Amino acid sequence: MNKTLKTLFYILCISVLLFGFGACKSQPEPKPTPKPEPVKPAEPVKNEEQEKATRLLDELAKVRAEAVKLKADAAYPVQFKSADDTAAEAKSGYEANNFAVAQEKAQRAITQYRTLINQMQIADLKAKIDKNDLSSYDAENYKKAESLSAQIPGLYESDPAKAFELSEQALNYYETVKEAGFASLMNDAKKKADEARSRADSVKAATAMKDPYAKTVNRYRAAGIAAGNKKYEQAYTGYMTAADEFNDIYEKVKIKQAQATEAMERAKARQEASSKLAQDADREAPLPENAEGFSEEPIDLDELQRSTTTGNAASSGDGR
Repeated sequence: MNKTLKTLFYILCISVLLFGFGACKSQPEPKPTPKPEPVKPAEPVKNEEQEKATRLLDELAKVRAEAVKLKADAAYPVQFKSADDTAAEAKSGYEANNFAVAQEKAQRAITQYRTLINQMQIADLKAKIDKNDLSSYDAENYKKAESLSAQIPGLYESDPAKAFELSEQALNYYETVKEAGFASLMNDAKKKADEARSRADSVKAATAMKDPYAKTVNRYRAAGIAAGNKKYEQAYTGYMTAADEFNDIYEKVKIKQAQATEAMERAKARQEASSKLAQDADREAPLPENAEGFSEEPIDLDELQRSTTTGNAASSGDGR
């Protein structure tokens, strides 16, 4: 019994030793502790009102730049400063996180800048209409445009939205008048271009000045395409330019032809003068009877002189 207990105790001790040895041997090495990643600051969260105000301020900057490009700041300095003051209020409201005020002021400034842009375009259109005397081609719409345009300054400060609306209407009326005028003028311009081209063709300009003629023909065709697309001003300008160029080509070809004719006449005159001198020389000193023009054999000058003297003496005797 004691022997059995000893054996069991011995086995237990060996088992404990083996287990401890194995546990120590398989224990993993400790891993290095990872460094914590830097914490990024959270971006400020924009609400819907702030985002809308941001978009309006961006649009405001673009519209203002367009107005400056058209020189509205120089043409309407007082009105432009008013728009700038409103824009400054919009930016102040945004910086103070008062986005409702920022939106309201930005929208007002945008409307004012756009009204100034329309006024610059109206001024250009009116000047073009008056310069080309186009108002009579659509007198009714011209009168409407004039009336609406005159109301804009009085509403610019008190009611910017209404002022902008009137500027849009006036601009459309002026555009209608311009198109009606140039549509009529275009027909006259085409007739002039056709007549000028006929003159150029009469002197064969396509051959005499090939490249300039081809260039003008292409301009004439482009004007026709513009007319088909109802771009009457562009068509009018194209036809008028083509007419001028065809006329210029015609004149240049005529000058060249006159110069060529003159040169031929001078050459003909020189030839006739040379022939006359030869005839006179032949009468004064005719060749010997058997002479046949120039010869490589030497001429007997004494014989030629005696023959000439005898001939002259005989002529004198006959004259007496």
